Amino acid sequence: MTFIIRQPTPILNTPHFHKVFGESLPFDEKKLVRELEMIALPEMVFEVVHQEEKGIFQVRSDDYPSFPLYLDGRAGEFSSKKRSREKRLPEMELILERMRAKVGVSYVWGGNYSLGISEWLKWYPPQKKLTPFEEIHWTFRGVDCSGLLYEATDGFTPRNTSELMTFGEEISLRDVKPLDMILYPGHLIIALNKEEVIESNHDKGGVIISSMERRLSEIKKPFIIRRFHPDAFQIL
Repeated sequence: MTFIIRQPTPILNTPHFHKVFGESLPFDEKKLVRELEMIALPEMVFEVVHQEEKGIFQVRSDDYPSFPLYLDGRAGEFSSKKRSREKRLPEMELILERMRAKVGVSYVWGGNYSLGISEWLKWYPPQKKLTPFEEIHWTFRGVDCSGLLYEATDGFTPRNTSELMTFGEEISLRDVKPLDMILYPGHLIIALNKEEVIESNHDKGGVIISSMERRLSEIKKPFIIRRFHPDAFQIL
């Protein structure tokens, strides 16, 4: 059965929503909630595999190949028609503008909808007063490294860094253009121009802009650079 998302909603890798959003969030040693996989955007399409208790569905999706995945059924509706989400890549300048506007947004593992989902506080009301940090994560008001790009492209790009490693075309460092991706296992940095990069960095709290030269000097792992936007190929 096809299920269509009608409002942004978290996708977890566990069916135990009330346990994750219970007395306190299950932060790991890095203060991340690893049960969150992503935020499904409106019009995303899922196949329902199994209905769990209390309106939680086990699902799968071509938009996000990990499995198993779980969502709260209040976020969408069933459809008898098989369909897929139409993807349209925004213009380069709009993507860059959107990312720049996110400077200062918090780092949230699995986050890709920086406005957050305030309704989650009604669906899963906290049992105690949340700290500002806890509320950001309870309502998903932040982005991770690949989530920054995913949100800015309206979900056109692959959601995870592992998929971005083979997305687009590899280029050399001397040919970097705006929106090119600097990638190494586990992280994504995006070129704004030849001097600046933007990223959502966990160690630095969230979305920041920094010097490309300095940022590249800090990377201790082999990295690759890939280009995916057609506009970048036209820049001389």
